[in-house]
Parts: sequence; C-alpha cells; structure tokens
Amino acid sequence: MIKKIRLLHIIFLSIAIWVGILVVILSSAVLENYALAQKQKKLATDLNVKIEDYSYPLVFPLGYFESKLRPGMTVVEVHSIMTHYEIVFNCNERSELYYFFTVDDDKAVRFRIRYEGDSYIDIQGEDDDSRRFSRDGCKVGLLGEK
Repeated sequence: MIKKIRLLHIIFLSIAIWVGILVVILSSAVLENYALAQKQKKLATDLNVKIEDYSYPLVFPLGYFESKLRPGMTVVEVHSIMTHYEIVFNCNERSELYYFFTVDDDKAVRFRIRYEGDSYIDIQGEDDDSRRFSRDGCKVGLLGEK
C-alpha cells in the first residue's frame, strides 16, 4: 500500500512538473507577443496611423509601407519613407533587408525591399512560420551608403 502511494506521489509530481514547464513556455510566448504588439502600437502612434487600417496587422508596419511605396520610386525616395527601423542591410546592391523592433533574426519583423538599378520594385514580408530572408551577401547600411 505504501509503495502504491509513493508511486502515485511520484506520478503526480512528474505531471505537476510537466504542467509547470508547459505553463512557463506558453507564458513566455504570450509575453513576447504582447511586447511586440506594444511596440507595434507605439510605432503606429508615432506614424499617426491605426494598425487596423492596413493589411497584415500581425506584421505591422508592412501594410503601412506597402501603401506608401510605389514601383519606380528612387532609392532616395524609398529611404525617406522607410523609417523607425532598428537596422538595415544592403544585400548585393540589389535589395535591402529592414529589421523592425529588434535586431534579433528570429524575433524582428523583417521586410525585404527589391530594386532594379535605382528603382524600387517591391516590398516583401515574412512571418514566423516562414523566416526565409537570408543575410548572405549583405552588409550593414542602406543601399548607396559607403
């Protein structure tokens, strides 16, 4: 009887430990998402816009910048619009990779802007499920900076 009670006690403690670990992991993810949402709200306030007015609210400010950028704009015109980023990389003199809210590859909201010569082509975003942008061939700084 005592052995059964000890066994049940061990099983109960093991389950409690696993539940605790799961709660910690989930809480961490929730806190990270909350922190990102707060940074996005602050940026929207700084830009004097509402997040819900733009497409892709989970990766704001992608929709905002998409609405401002037009194919054929010069690099200088694009740079005047692309603000509030943490860091930018010039990739092979053909594109720029912008990081918002952090410089951490896994946590930043990242956008790639592509150019043909001196003309803007498009902006591409990514989400947590498809972290596809690579910094291979990239250096810190805007296109055209020495």
